[in-house]
Amino acid sequence: NPELVIIGGSLSKTADYLLLPIKSAINKYSLSLVNNDTKIKVSALGEKSGVIGACLLARSSLLNLD
Repeated sequence: NPELVIIGGSLSKTADYLLLPIKSAINKYSLSLVNNDTKIKVSALGEKSGVIGACLLARSSLLNLD
């Protein structure tokens, strides 16, 4: 049961078209507890989110920041 779902990458450009169907699917196919607690946000990083995430993962692996 995720507390937060973040839409990023090229999908963030289609936020207005994606948010309503995603919320409808969550309401239809999940428990009411999930409906109330799960937030859906659009990433402010846009298309750069994947590259930034990959860089942070490489940095963490390199510096053993586990």
